[in-house]
Amino acid sequence: MAPGVSDFGQPPGQPPPRSSYNGRMRRLVLGLFVVSAVLWGGACPRGQVRPGDSLDGSARWAVTLAGHRITSFAPDSQLRTIVGARIAADGRVFANVGSWSIVAYSASRHQKIEVIVAANGALTESVSASTGEGIQTPVPANWINSIEVFARARDLVPAFQEATLVTFNLTDFGAELEGKATWAVNTPGGNVLVLFDGSVARLQ
Repeated sequence: MAPGVSDFGQPPGQPPPRSSYNGRMRRLVLGLFVVSAVLWGGACPRGQVRPGDSLDGSARWAVTLAGHRITSFAPDSQLRTIVGARIAADGRVFANVGSWSIVAYSASRHQKIEVIVAANGALTESVSASTGEGIQTPVPANWINSIEVFARARDLVPAFQEATLVTFNLTDFGAELEGKATWAVNTPGGNVLVLFDGSVARLQ
């Protein structure tokens, strides 16, 4: 069985203030762009459409690839957040550029592991101290994949080629999404918020 949110979990973490969202997004974009540039020789090429089936290059594809690193890190590791940089309009990382960042937390070690999955499937990881990550914990097992998230986003914003940044369960957006694992998709036409099960989809 492929690693999913139900394979990992977590004790409740403290959600960041909503006012910190834009600053955090800028830092994430910069960090992931730097990693992507290093993995691809310092270049920032035009994204190429990814061939293959619809799962290939998606968020769940990345979680599956990162799963062994995560479970090897600690048996009690629990999936907490997902962040994507330069994700194509179909919800998959491009064939030649972009990445997914998968973060899991271990309560026994009081640490988190971040596994970055490059467009070509290459993995890099880092471990650091943590008291908990994510907004809704454990993350619901029925979280929809990035492909489905982007299908909902395309219904709400003008046509776009890529999302600069995509996050899942990273920020508490309040209102009907308060305390819930939520996708945020940054498109040229605006930020789209999608609840983990797809039951809510709206512009921020």
